[in-house]
Amino acid sequence: MTDNFMGERIATLRDSVGFDQRSAAKAAGLSTTMWQRIEAGTKTPKMWHLLSIASALGCPLTAITEEGSLRERALVATRSVRENSLPTAAQQEQDRKPLQMRLLGLLELDASLRDEGVGRHA
Repeated sequence: MTDNFMGERIATLRDSVGFDQRSAAKAAGLSTTMWQRIEAGTKTPKMWHLLSIASALGCPLTAITEEGSLRERALVATRSVRENSLPTAAQQEQDRKPLQMRLLGLLELDASLRDEGVGRHA
């Protein structure tokens, strides 16, 4: 899945709920500049970006990623796990919502893998 495809998909979803870029970025907890770069395809969104965007737009993560291949979706999902260490116990309480969103994304990935018959689901 190209970043441009995701950006176009996000812009379409944003338009469908009536948000401008600034309002959508604020609802997702992102800067307007970050949102614009993701929509333009010049910034590769990490999983937590995608989860925040999906939450702000009131849609499932798959609404943004559905068109891509399973391999591409898995690469996006694992990028944030590779680049970020898990928070300490003290940070977990503070970061509860982002962790819940990350878990939701992983559960959606698991469901997609099950639907495709990949891995332990085969």
